[in-house]
Amino acid sequence: MIIFFENYDSFSYNVIELFKIIKKKIIICNYDDKKILNYLILYDIKIICIGPGPGNPIEYKIYSRIIKYFYKKISILGICLGHQILGVFFGFSIEKSKEIMHGKTQKIKNCNDLLFNNVPKKIKVTRYNSLIIKRLKINNIKTLSKSDNEEIMIFKHIKFSIIGIQFHLESIKSKFGLTIIKNFVKFYSK
Repeated sequence: MIIFFENYDSFSYNVIELFKIIKKKIIICNYDDKKILNYLILYDIKIICIGPGPGNPIEYKIYSRIIKYFYKKISILGICLGHQILGVFFGFSIEKSKEIMHGKTQKIKNCNDLLFNNVPKKIKVTRYNSLIIKRLKINNIKTLSKSDNEEIMIFKHIKFSIIGIQFHLESIKSKFGLTIIKNFVKFYSK
């Protein structure tokens, strides 16, 4: 079962639909729901997905507690804001993007990883962000994909099933989003 943390973003339900397409049971929980920890403890959650949302990842303090408690036990996928939240938790800094990318497409280059099974090395994706994560000296983190201007688009934890994706893979202009979700569930779900 997947728990999707909704951050009041209009793209959230498009991401949820991708999980439904691959026949995954999903619980949707608003990030400010007081029962958030109950859901995580009561249900047999295999994947936590922190969805897109507005604002700065530092504003979403509940996630640091959730990630701290569950990252060694449950697979976690962060998309856009979720990517940034995971980045902050694992020691990245947050900076303004070189270019504001609201609804703009960009090519990214992927490295060899199971996440990109049946995905070309270069793909076109859609971004909706003005903030990015900037890598500091961090152990156990591997960059899987960068934009053409060298901004981190996807990273993973080397020891645990944690992946952050900056772009909106659910966007109609993002190619191979469903394939990437399928690969995450197939190869990274605990």
